[in-house]
Amino acid sequence: MKTHHPHPMIMALFSGLLSAAAVAQQGSNIENRADPGTDIEEVIVTGESLTSSVIGSETSFSVLGERSILDTPFSVSSFTEDLIRTTAAVSLKDLLIRDPSVTADVNAAGYQDRISIRGFNVGREAVMYDGLPGLAKGDGFFALGNLQNVEVFRGANAIVSGAAANGGVGGSINLVPKRPEDEPITNITVGYQAEGPLYAADVSRRFGANRQFGVRANFSRFEAEGPVEQFDRTNGIASLYMDWRATDTLYLAAEISRNDDRTNGYRDQLFLADGVDIPRVPDLEQNYQQPWSYIDSSTTQVFVKGRWEFLEGWSVTASAGRLESNYDGDNTYLSALVTVVDNDGTTVSSPYQWGFGDNEETGEAAQILVNGSLATGGLDHKFTFGYSYNDSEVDGDGGGFDGQIVSNLYNPTYIARPMIEENPNDAFSGGPSTSSFVGIYELQALEGRLSFLGGGRDVSIESTFGDDSIDQDEFSPFAALSFKPTANSSVYASYTESLEPGGSAPIGTENFPEQLSAGVSEQVELGAKLALGELLLTAAVFELERPLEIINADNRYVQDGRQRHRGLEMQAQGRIGENLNLITGFTLLDAEIDNGDPAVSGNVPVGVAEFSATLFLDYRLPFFPAGAVNAGLVYEDDQYFDLTNTRQVDSWWRLDVGGNYDFQLESTELTARFAVSNVTDEDYWTVADFSGLSLSAPRTYSVTLSAAF
Repeated sequence: MKTHHPHPMIMALFSGLLSAAAVAQQGSNIENRADPGTDIEEVIVTGESLTSSVIGSETSFSVLGERSILDTPFSVSSFTEDLIRTTAAVSLKDLLIRDPSVTADVNAAGYQDRISIRGFNVGREAVMYDGLPGLAKGDGFFALGNLQNVEVFRGANAIVSGAAANGGVGGSINLVPKRPEDEPITNITVGYQAEGPLYAADVSRRFGANRQFGVRANFSRFEAEGPVEQFDRTNGIASLYMDWRATDTLYLAAEISRNDDRTNGYRDQLFLADGVDIPRVPDLEQNYQQPWSYIDSSTTQVFVKGRWEFLEGWSVTASAGRLESNYDGDNTYLSALVTVVDNDGTTVSSPYQWGFGDNEETGEAAQILVNGSLATGGLDHKFTFGYSYNDSEVDGDGGGFDGQIVSNLYNPTYIARPMIEENPNDAFSGGPSTSSFVGIYELQALEGRLSFLGGGRDVSIESTFGDDSIDQDEFSPFAALSFKPTANSSVYASYTESLEPGGSAPIGTENFPEQLSAGVSEQVELGAKLALGELLLTAAVFELERPLEIINADNRYVQDGRQRHRGLEMQAQGRIGENLNLITGFTLLDAEIDNGDPAVSGNVPVGVAEFSATLFLDYRLPFFPAGAVNAGLVYEDDQYFDLTNTRQVDSWWRLDVGGNYDFQLESTELTARFAVSNVTDEDYWTVADFSGLSLSAPRTYSVTLSAAF
């Protein structure tokens, strides 16, 4: 088996940047140091000092509550609305590709956000909304128009997300919505992105004698028409968030939002027949998929939240939500799964249609948490008790296939849209539901410098797809010990587990859509964090192991063996001096399969890169304060396409650049932005889930103008 090592220049670049960042930050503070002979007052560095325009200083992961990143004994990050605007990110994958622990699908013409953390796929059920699991949009495309922050929790995470279906082992993601601010907001944005127009509006106001009532309305819409041939996407989001500061101890909030998405001619992942080599990359602007493929969906979400401090130091927080993803009547999902069948690029695709009538995906979630604290003899005790529930259900009328289309990857043949007849045997309904009780105890000593955090979730899983049903109970413990040697540093050790319902056999397998049994994953992590002013340096080593789910030689999706990932992460995030924002780091993974098949045992799992690294710089020009420039570099190592490690996609890198210019027109503040992704038009494959290939996006442009009134 080939062992690939990252290019020494790439490795040196990112290691040097981490070291240089620390040195630069220390140097910037030299002039503020007192003379060694004088008495100085100790300066306490808090989490708030870490914030920058692109990185948040806190996270709010469910039962863990709002915590400074420095004081959290896990590997976490928070990416802000400013970073979304600066990078012209359209969806979740565009934003999180800046995180070196995250692998994101680079296919701009796809219809889903495929994301992995620490080498494991993160399903949409592992995406939380304001700390509440189970409210992820049905088709897995996450537009960002109404979000204030996106938070990433790395590693096994049953403690924060319960049991996440279809991928919650490598990490969890929390979407934080825009809420009413204390100061009025009126922002309007227009622009041109991916060869189509975009529009956005963001308005926030507070009312009442004590400004106790808040309203924030958001609207965004984009119509991407390229640059891939035959492909276009229209996405619109409208949201209204309202809150009421009823008293000093009672807070209530509610949000309603609507997301409409239509994707035509999307370029789905590409499959390879047995014995076919990784094909050379076709023209990035060419579409090997049929132009009549599309998905059309609309999602309505309602979310409510309340917090009541019933005693000093004790509070109860409750949240609940429901979403409905309705697919548009007839022909809701129409595609042609493409397989390359020889080394000349010949393809065979099977037109497939799901849904011939009223088709719906629903999700319901609720959570109630009681938090309290008390102090005894110099020790601080904190408690969290709670219950959470979420349920997801798919109700489909059926599907159908219609023959085969023979084409070529490099010279596609397009045919007229087929008229597919419904096969009632393909109809199915059901989905996973989980409920759990959680308890957490935290002990702090030495004035908060030493902390023990421990507890667990007792999770019940019920999952039904058609005639298949699974019912399982599991207790998932966790424990973390952290110590702060200085006020601006911490070291920690933690043990966590993940519990997830087994995956569903994908379309095209013999046992589609069979639901596999639930599995338990375990993680051990050691980490350290150091805050240098507004710059946070982090390092973590971990071992993460889960049950292996594969498509076997009989084309069946099954559980067989274990998958173990050992890794090292190093990151630097925040601000250096007054002008430079920085996100950089790398992840090294030693991943291995352990099962009874000698053909695959000891091999590297599918789609896992040994080395990945990112660098993002946003620099305010000191000689021209109204202007700023930014650049982002992403590198990903080779990945194996199959469990036998006989086929491998090459390493790749991508460069993005951008900038902005602030100016004023009378009393209106204006910002002009531009962004170019994949500047050098690099062409490459990445490995998608279920052993498919995903094609890189061509060079893409974005220009916007924002006005703040």
